[in-house]
Amino acid sequence: MFTTLDLRSNRLQGTSPFAEAAFTMPESAVRNPNILVIGDRAAHLALLHTTLTAYQYAVWVETLDAPDLWSLFTFHQPDLILLDLNLPGVDGHAVCHALKSDESTRDIPVIFLSAQGSVLDKVRAFEAGGADYLSKPFDVEELVARINTQLNQQQQRQAIRTHYERERDHYATQSEIKDEVIRTAAHDLKNPLSRINLLLKMIEMHGDVNDGRGRGYLDSIQESAQNIRELIDTVLDIDRINQDADLDLSDVSINDLLYHAGQRYGVVAEAEGILLEWTLLPEDIVLQLDVRRIDQVLQNLLSNALKFTPAGGTIALFAEPTRHGGVIIHVQDSGIGIPPFDLPRIFEPFYRVRGGAHAQAEGTGFGLSIVKRIVEQHGGEVHAASREERGSCFSVTLPRLRPKSGDHTV
Repeated sequence: MFTTLDLRSNRLQGTSPFAEAAFTMPESAVRNPNILVIGDRAAHLALLHTTLTAYQYAVWVETLDAPDLWSLFTFHQPDLILLDLNLPGVDGHAVCHALKSDESTRDIPVIFLSAQGSVLDKVRAFEAGGADYLSKPFDVEELVARINTQLNQQQQRQAIRTHYERERDHYATQSEIKDEVIRTAAHDLKNPLSRINLLLKMIEMHGDVNDGRGRGYLDSIQESAQNIRELIDTVLDIDRINQDADLDLSDVSINDLLYHAGQRYGVVAEAEGILLEWTLLPEDIVLQLDVRRIDQVLQNLLSNALKFTPAGGTIALFAEPTRHGGVIIHVQDSGIGIPPFDLPRIFEPFYRVRGGAHAQAEGTGFGLSIVKRIVEQHGGEVHAASREERGSCFSVTLPRLRPKSGDHTV
């Protein structure tokens, strides 16, 4: 059993002689581990302060007669506490127990310092929540080693918690995405399936598939079936991308990408009365890319440009080098543009611009989110600029090398 101690109400008279120094700690020390030492003997506290500071710790020392010890905990947020077991008027076990009973301080490791070294004393210290116990007199190197061990373990525990929280949030997000994919797919499949069913009835009533009307019915059925296929492919793409499947990297010519995309979509654009102009780089750039996925990026962007550019409009596909050996690929159109209100959200999964001509366009709302995900998997970025009735420009930046975490040089 432990004596109940409320550190928040501990407002005994007197202030530690080291309190002022604690509050004027140099800024450079803030980057080092913060260690709070709680004891009763000024000479002993001063020695610990001097010794541990020499080991590059940010140290401040207090006695339990500090005016508001609990506010010092919350203000300084120590990474570790050295606690003397024999404190005047209170049991060190009770102090530790109070710390471990509060959510804001329970994770701070506490190392007991004591002249008492019996097994019972150590057991009580650990039962109170202590992380370690060191008997006086002790060797400085041993103290530092024990401090470092606890700090390393604390960092590892924090890393595990952070990883767990990130994974938990990731899987929660994936679950939400899958649920939304199922709802969206089920909704979007209704239209082409209903259309196919209606067209089959029209063919049955017409009785001939060889004349102009019959062939028109068959063409419409084929178009609806293609819409279903594209929706299924999109859902499968989302699943693969959200699983963070490894990229199949190889040396890829940017000019080859531009050439094949320009050739493929130039024919489609011509059939719709749109001029697609594509330009190769004067000096080709070769990057490590997953060619299938980057090709999918260009397909999605060019398909969008064709969808929202009326007949008589133009689309431009071109690229420019970056200062660090990467490339920026642009898809620019003279189409209907994107309203300013919608522009910041167009890369969100399932987001679709609802107003005006956008509402008449078929789509799942997945395309641009897939583009963003693929580009980010390559360590790149995608941006959009647009003006209503003037057109849009999507820019994909791909780095020379996939950057390490925290490095986004392109």
